[in-house]
Amino acid sequence: CLPEYNGKVDVESYSVMYTGDKPAIAHCSGITNEGARVWSNCYDEDVLHDMTEMEFCGRTAVIKHDGTIGNFS
Repeated sequence: CLPEYNGKVDVESYSVMYTGDKPAIAHCSGITNEGARVWSNCYDEDVLHDMTEMEFCGRTAVIKHDGTIGNFS
């Protein structure tokens, strides 16, 4: 597992955590083009909601220097 990463990954798995009845954060595992695993977090409320309605495994996303993930496709 890489301690830091900035770039594209394929989402391997994720778990949406709730505060009360609202999604608060998603912990995501991604695989780089080189095959390394990297962990990241998502805080985007719209994406968190979508993660509870649709599958995100296998999608491409971008991890930023601060450890957040976004730009899912």
